[in-house]
Amino acid sequence: MLLLTVAAGLLLVNPAPASAAAWQKWGAWKTRNSSTAGAFKCRLYIEAVTTGSRILFTGAMQCTKPVNGLIYVNSVPGTGGLHTGNCVQPTEVCTVSWYENNPSGSQDWHAATTGYQSAVEIPSVNIVFRA
Repeated sequence: MLLLTVAAGLLLVNPAPASAAAWQKWGAWKTRNSSTAGAFKCRLYIEAVTTGSRILFTGAMQCTKPVNGLIYVNSVPGTGGLHTGNCVQPTEVCTVSWYENNPSGSQDWHAATTGYQSAVEIPSVNIVFRA
C-alpha cells in the first residue's frame, strides 16, 4: 500500500488486502530550485501488491512544493507497457497505478519509476521480486 507521510498526517493510497504480499521502495530526494517555487525537493516511489492472480503496480512522485513533473512507470514481464503520469502541480503526490495479470503465480518481476521535474531527472527507483 502506498503510505505517504505529509504535513497533515498520513495519506493512504491504494490500500492492500490483508492477505496481500507487497514490495515498495522510495528513491532519494533531489533538491531543486526555481525562480517561481524557490527551493524544494522531489522523490519517486514504486510499489507492487499481489491481489489474487494479479499485481497492482503504483508509481509516484512526491515534491515538497506544488511543481509540475512527469513520471514513467513500467514492469517486466507485463503487457501494459510504459505508464505515464503528467503531474500538474500536485499538492502532495502524483500516482500512476495499473494491474498486471500473473497467471503463472510464480515468476520474477522488475518494476521501476523514473521521473523528471522541469527536464531534470529525479533519481529512479526500482524493485525486483518474485510473485
